[in-house]
Amino acid sequence: MGRKKLLVMSNDALVYEDLKTLENMPELTPVFREGAMVKRVRTVYPSVTYPCHVSIASGCYPDKTGVVSNEAVQPGCCGPKPWQWFHDAVKCQDIFDAAKSAGLSTTAYSCFTGA
Repeated sequence: MGRKKLLVMSNDALVYEDLKTLENMPELTPVFREGAMVKRVRTVYPSVTYPCHVSIASGCYPDKTGVVSNEAVQPGCCGPKPWQWFHDAVKCQDIFDAAKSAGLSTTAYSCFTGA
């Protein structure tokens, strides 16, 4: 018997009203038919992408994760800051760390295309 797999999908800017459209996409039909779903959540503060995703993956608030912005914190820096999206910014255990400790493999995928 093969190992079971877990897929966790977290979509940026997805709202409940978008689910009907996604449910009808052939590529996602099995996910909706066979998976579990959280239809409503209460966000963390700040309610921006990376702090929210890290909180979902860790179960911790941004004050514990260390991820409080989408941009890397650079005290005294003016102008554009680099986008923060790497795991080394996370200061607490998350699902990726727990899986690795259990000898499991993980991956993360982003289809960010920019604005």
